[in-house]
Amino acid sequence: MQRSLPSPVTADTFERSTLDLTEREQHTAAFTLHRDLIALRRGDPVIGQAAERIDGAVIATEALVLRYFGGAAGDRLLIVNLGCDLEPEPLLAAGPGGGWRLAWSSESIRYGGMGTPPIDPVGALQVPGESAVMFTSARAGGK
Repeated sequence: MQRSLPSPVTADTFERSTLDLTEREQHTAAFTLHRDLIALRRGDPVIGQAAERIDGAVIATEALVLRYFGGAAGDRLLIVNLGCDLEPEPLLAAGPGGGWRLAWSSESIRYGGMGTPPIDPVGALQVPGESAVMFTSARAGGK
């Protein structure tokens, strides 16, 4: 198999691997999704920098959660659900002093999604199927 792959050091391979920026117009939703994810990584003080602590868990057969503990900057909660709609367990509660605020969703209409249903910031977090959502603790930034 490796012998059938093109050499990674040839000019031809480099040219075929270079992005065609005109494709941004054909794939606006995918381009916007990637641009927003890069901006989130660079701009968020918790996930973009060294968090005090990160924990993760599998919460269903097809779902996982990462919780970024950000101290004074508040926590972040990323839920990736590759299955059907999901109601996660109490493990994901925001804790005393605050609930969760939706910060980002892969179901945004901007990315070609169906839109994210309203989220109850203090109740059980319902996560749409085949999506990823990120929450910020309501106490982040003094809120």
